[in-house]
Amino acid sequence: MPFIDAPGDSIAAMTSATPYVAPQFYSPLLEHKSTYFFKDTYNYNPRCWLPTLRLGWSSFMAIPWAAVTIFTAAMTLLEHSDMHVAKLVQVPTTATMIVGGVLSFLMVFRINTSYSRWTEARNHWGNITTQSRILMVHASACIDDPQCISQLATDLLLFSAAAKNFLRDGKVCAEQVPLLKMDPASLEALNEARCPPLYAAEAMMRTMRLGIRSDENDSRLIVPDYQRLIEPINRLIEAFSSCQRIKTSPVPLGYVAALRCFLVCWLFTLPFSLVATYDWAATVAISIISFLYLTLEHTAMEIEQPFGTDPNDLPMEVFCLDIEMTVLDTLSRHNKKRFFPN
Repeated sequence: MPFIDAPGDSIAAMTSATPYVAPQFYSPLLEHKSTYFFKDTYNYNPRCWLPTLRLGWSSFMAIPWAAVTIFTAAMTLLEHSDMHVAKLVQVPTTATMIVGGVLSFLMVFRINTSYSRWTEARNHWGNITTQSRILMVHASACIDDPQCISQLATDLLLFSAAAKNFLRDGKVCAEQVPLLKMDPASLEALNEARCPPLYAAEAMMRTMRLGIRSDENDSRLIVPDYQRLIEPINRLIEAFSSCQRIKTSPVPLGYVAALRCFLVCWLFTLPFSLVATYDWAATVAISIISFLYLTLEHTAMEIEQPFGTDPNDLPMEVFCLDIEMTVLDTLSRHNKKRFFPN
C-alpha cells in the first residue's frame, strides 16, 4: 500500500493509500435539512434573539390543544345562550392558580429528568469520540503495517456507524458508507450480528492482533502495546452499552401517566374558572396556556429518548463525521511517515 509523500498531494492521491476519499462519511445526510433538523437546532448562537425565538408544533400537541380550545369555545357559546354552565359550575380562580403552580413544579422535574438523560447520552457519545482519537493515535504509533492501520480505521468507522444505526433501530446500508467500499457480504454479516457495534469492536481487536505481533516471534504479542490499544476499545464498548441502557430504560410509565393526567385535568378545568369572567378572551388565554404547557411536555418527550431524528435529539451524524475526520487525519500522517523525531 503506497504512502503519500508530498504534503500538497490531492485528495484523489489518498485513495491509493486508504479506502477513503475525503471526510464525507455522512456529508450527504447532513445536507438534507428537511430530514435532520439538528443542523439548525444543535448549532446556534445563544447571543442572538431571533434564531432562538421559535416554538415547535406537532401532531402530539394538536389533539389535546384542539380539544381544550374547542371545549372552552363551546362553554362560551353555552354561556351566551343563557345556559350559564360556567357560572353554575364555576371553579375559584385561586384554586386553579394553586394547582397550576404545583403543575409547573412537576413540569420542571419532568424536563430535568429528560434533560439528564440527554446529557448522559451526549457525554457517552463524547467518550466514544475521545476513545476513537486515543485508539487511532496509539495505533498509529504501535502499528507499522499500513494495511493493518487502514483496516483498523475501517473497523472504527463501522463501529460508529453501527452504533448510530443500532440506537435508531436501523441497519448500516451501503448508501451511508459509500466511501468505505464494503462488499455486500461483509455488510450483510455486520447487519446480521445480534449487536453490530460489538461485531465491529471484535474486528478491531482481531486487526490489532495482526498489526502488533513481534518481529522476533509472530506467535507472541507485544503485551504492553496490546494492552494500550485494547483499553480504548473497552471504553468504546462501555460507552455504547451505556447508550443502549438509556434507550432501553424509558422514564417510568406511572410518572409520565400521572403528570399527563394531571395536566389534562387542569387544562379542562380552566374554562370553569375563566369563561364566566373573561368571556371570549378566556378561549384565547386558555389556548395560549395549553400550547405552552404542551410544548414543554413535547420537548421533554423528545429529549428523554435522544437517539432519534427529532429536532432536539443528538446529532449523531455530526459525531460520526467528527470521528471520521480524526481517523482520516491520523491515516494521512501515518501514510506520510512524518512523525516527530525521537
